[in-house]
Amino acid sequence: MGAAAILDGSIVRLGDQYVLGLRATHCQTGALIDAEQVQFAHKEELLDALSRIASKFRTRVGESLASVKNRDTPLAEATTPSLEALKAYSAGVKTLGSSGSTTALPFFRRATELDPQFSIAHAWLSRMYGDLGLDDLSVLSARRAFQLRDHASERERFFIDASYNILATGDLAKAQEICDAWAQAYPRDSSPHGFLSGLIYPPFGRYEEGRREAKKMIELAPDLFVGYMNLVSNDLALGQFDDADLVLQNASSRKLVGINYPLDRYILAFLRADETGMKNSASEVEKMQGSAPWMIMMQAYTFAYSGQFHRAHEELRRENVFTRQDSPAQFAAYNNAVSAMIEAHSGDRESAWQHGLASLKLSRNKDSSYLAAYALGLAGDILHVREVADHLEKHFPMDTKIRLRQVPTLRALVALNQQNPAEALELLQLAAPIELGGIPDAVYIRGNAFLALGRGREAAVEFQKIIGHRGILINEPTGALALLQIARAYALSGEITRAKIAYEQFLNLWQNADPDIAILRQARREYSALR
Repeated sequence: MGAAAILDGSIVRLGDQYVLGLRATHCQTGALIDAEQVQFAHKEELLDALSRIASKFRTRVGESLASVKNRDTPLAEATTPSLEALKAYSAGVKTLGSSGSTTALPFFRRATELDPQFSIAHAWLSRMYGDLGLDDLSVLSARRAFQLRDHASERERFFIDASYNILATGDLAKAQEICDAWAQAYPRDSSPHGFLSGLIYPPFGRYEEGRREAKKMIELAPDLFVGYMNLVSNDLALGQFDDADLVLQNASSRKLVGINYPLDRYILAFLRADETGMKNSASEVEKMQGSAPWMIMMQAYTFAYSGQFHRAHEELRRENVFTRQDSPAQFAAYNNAVSAMIEAHSGDRESAWQHGLASLKLSRNKDSSYLAAYALGLAGDILHVREVADHLEKHFPMDTKIRLRQVPTLRALVALNQQNPAEALELLQLAAPIELGGIPDAVYIRGNAFLALGRGREAAVEFQKIIGHRGILINEPTGALALLQIARAYALSGEITRAKIAYEQFLNLWQNADPDIAILRQARREYSALR
């Protein structure tokens, strides 16, 4: 790794005192570079002793006195005066690196309970909540960490500020600036590369840059699972499925197999149409503590993707049993929002309205609110879609995804439902730069607006964007319906042969679909009319 020296620490009991020692030896020659010792009487004084010995060591090995004074926050102030809180925090970091967010979350939560002023622990807790879809709790923890940032070291403040701008305000451009400065100030720290590769570049659709940063993180921290997870996500988005498979194999060889490992294996199996691989991965995920809801949700999407909406709802009802046992209302809200989206795609407008409104009553979490409003818009609603767009715009004015993609998409849906597709196209211009930074709802609505205007060729271009990025959509039902919509676009533009091929692809995908789906019956009639 290019290290110049090895640090070796020790604590020994000497009568009624403790002796803390620190030695630095040259990596190549083994020569002693420096040795320091500090005595203290009580274990509560350990952190202060560690701060003193670290400051002395830094000046002895060549760091300038000005630099030490500038960055020398006492450890007990920079982190926590509670040794037990520090132990819980350290256990959380270690567990996250090998097993993932679900297992690590209790340790970070315990650290903040032991010391409510522990700023960096609040920041990490925010990350764990965000990873698990608990966005309301994630925002609260990110804000708390930011309020306490003066208690943190410079390095910790980078982490806190990045977390705050990603999870609380949603200002990804600001978060990128912070991470760039962080990586420059601490070139051996893997964390800024983790933020960039997992939470900043992907929402912008900048997957090549995300891939580069994920590789950098793995180089700096080869035993942290996060780097591999981020690299897989970027590889999948780029359609590089074989590369993603190799990354998963590498993570497995290092025994880095948290919940994301079998989830990613399931996704890869789905993209390769490997049903055996999907079943094996699903079984593995459901055995993991606290992970069953995620796998159930994933399988619900898979059923909906192939037109098996009744089975999708069965899965969501099963998932609701798990989430109501140990989750706040926002999980139930998200469950209802997903149900509404699936129903809207199947053409069941009445049920979509029922579940969409139920979701909005349960929680105004930004993710579930958007999904519920999007489903309501697909089902023809205007009033509630506009209200949610106004709410998101007011309460999250700096959020990059909301400002540039979600609000324009919702307002375009309103325009489309008001029979004004030209206005919808104008509204969606704002989303164009980041439209592939997640599920491309804006692309789908733009394609429908072109269809409404009778501009088949332009509509086909939009739907092809969706079809051509399977690793972004994965098993989201929009990917299946894009095949039907592109068939309609080809037929509208007079490209009958291409229309027939697209209809056949869609009908083959939905060969085991529920027979009572109105959209499926309509697609069969349209296909028959072309023959």
